[in-house]
Amino acid sequence: MASSPLTTPQKRIYSFDVYDTCLTRIFARPTDLFFEWERRVLKHGRIKEKVASKISLAACRIQAEKKARGKKVREDICFADIYRFIPPMGLSSEDIALLMELEMALEEECLTPVAEIKQKICDIRKKSQAPILFISNMYLPSDFIQKQLLRHGIAKPEDPVYVSGDIGLSKHTGSLFKYVLKKHNLQPEQLVHTGNNPRSDIKAAQQLGIHTVHYTGATLTNRERIIASQKQSDKITNSIIAGASRLCRTRLYSEPEFDEFEIDTITSIAAPMLTAFTTWVLKSAYRDGVKRLYFLSRDAQLFYKIAQILLKKMPAPECRYLYSSRLSWIGAAINKTKVETEGIKAICIGNTAKSPGQIFERLGIQQHELTSNHLSSIGISFDNLDTKLTPSEAESFGIRLSTHPFFKQLIINRAADRRKTTLGYFEQEGLLNTDCPWAIVDIGWRLNSQKALYELLKIADYPRPPIGYYFGLSTDRYHEMVTGPYKAFTSNFSKNSQMTADWADSQSSVALIENVFLLATHPALNKYTKCNGKIITEYSQSSIHSKQKKFTDILHKVVLDFADFFSNNEAFFNNIEKIRESTLLSWKKFINSPLPQEVDELQWLPVNIEFSHDPNHTRRLASPLTARILFQIVCHHFRHSQPYENSNLIWLEGSAALSSPPIRSSFFLMQKIRRILARKRRNVN
Repeated sequence: MASSPLTTPQKRIYSFDVYDTCLTRIFARPTDLFFEWERRVLKHGRIKEKVASKISLAACRIQAEKKARGKKVREDICFADIYRFIPPMGLSSEDIALLMELEMALEEECLTPVAEIKQKICDIRKKSQAPILFISNMYLPSDFIQKQLLRHGIAKPEDPVYVSGDIGLSKHTGSLFKYVLKKHNLQPEQLVHTGNNPRSDIKAAQQLGIHTVHYTGATLTNRERIIASQKQSDKITNSIIAGASRLCRTRLYSEPEFDEFEIDTITSIAAPMLTAFTTWVLKSAYRDGVKRLYFLSRDAQLFYKIAQILLKKMPAPECRYLYSSRLSWIGAAINKTKVETEGIKAICIGNTAKSPGQIFERLGIQQHELTSNHLSSIGISFDNLDTKLTPSEAESFGIRLSTHPFFKQLIINRAADRRKTTLGYFEQEGLLNTDCPWAIVDIGWRLNSQKALYELLKIADYPRPPIGYYFGLSTDRYHEMVTGPYKAFTSNFSKNSQMTADWADSQSSVALIENVFLLATHPALNKYTKCNGKIITEYSQSSIHSKQKKFTDILHKVVLDFADFFSNNEAFFNNIEKIRESTLLSWKKFINSPLPQEVDELQWLPVNIEFSHDPNHTRRLASPLTARILFQIVCHHFRHSQPYENSNLIWLEGSAALSSPPIRSSFFLMQKIRRILARKRRNVN
């Protein structure tokens, strides 16, 4: 037999599997497509009228394929074979044709290229000009598959496409490979086949002597499988989120600076949730009549960047970035009536030890303004300005400052100076404009910032209280009476929802989202300063480790890539409530039941547990638990109903995941028992 024009006997040929190698779907699993297909089918009135309400078209379609495969006369079936086994249900031949047409249209719509393989094929063409073949085990016709490969720039018109359903031979048995080898007069060692299926693409080809490349980039990761299998939220929504995670992950794996496990965690957990939150904010604010949104630095920087992408696809308020600082706003809000009550409480008290010197610095008091007599009158000296105070000592110190005539007046004067520049910045940025209803966007928790903003606006005679949109709120947050109205992404679910917000402000959740998934690219605000008639921002001096900077850059790039992808997906905008519930459930599972590899890739990240971002208050995100610590946790749970929290064990569940198998198993068994008992208590109440 003469050689095929495609090749000569000496030339190497490259073949590629199609599904989950060259192309993949938005849906996590192939069968999930049929549930969306059913929804679209039932939009056609004539079909809906003929199908009994209790019959699932998706189940019928899945069963029809199984029956067709069970009665096949060739090695593989074609598209028409499947629809011969669809139950009659009074459907005409025209109805069946419509079902097939809608499935093909949906299949085409949800296919997207795998970037890494597309680039590999492009490189092969440039370097060796070797011929490319496509070999697929698929029931859809070869002309349809070829059309998709051409549409996505993977194949060229002259590239042969071999499909098992058309030819009747399967890769699984090796027959389709033999057919291709014979067709092109090839020896097995001349062919290099790339595919994802370990049996059909790898083992069957290797048994014939074909060189193989096992590509698993488009295979669902463990975390993506967990998301796709969540039973407490909508099945199709879970599938779309897991599928979108896979698509974005495959677009980024080929870039050498990205670590695959970091990318997996960001695309499957962080990116969907942060994009869902930002979409929820834009939709909620637009519906509430808000004309402008201010995203507060630094925690809301990534939300602001996501919003810039989403704004191109949906009606929403104008979005601006506002440089802010809880510490700066709280200090500026202190006045004569507040200084003796809670005006400096937030500055003096926190979850970390502070020194008198640090408290003075936060209040804007410089050491050169003080004398030994001033300090001795409040029970300290220059020698112990750097001595750490316990929370009770810090509170007592704050009371002495706020009631001492000299220090009280000094605090009021410094607050007045801060207030002048802060309100000047607000006016400069349009916050004091009464013609434009606005709201702020931030991460949330106790609402210290909104409370301080509320007080500052009152001082400026602004007629409306601020409105806030937040990711989550603490159970001990301030009341709307002293903050103005607010809404939270993690609360106010429908009655039939499986979600509750009791976990959202846990130490682990707060630490992870603030210190891992919302890292900003600029330092914290120190203060506002007037310069040449304009209010500018001064930043705190903080050194960022190069590794952390790299992670932050990766985080932003990956999340924004995901947001861009999803901004072009109609299902995302149309089902934001389902998306919200699914992403939060994934977040909750990630916090409470992390995989060891996920924690291992993130454990080095420093966590700052002080809202001033003082670098002296950093901790490691996770470290393996010892038997001694586990014993302490067990004892705590016997005595207290509240979760065990330790400032040196930021992500307790993550630390357990890194621990030895006996400690890890004991910890998670104990956590499971605690959740069961807590659920029983809630049911009783």
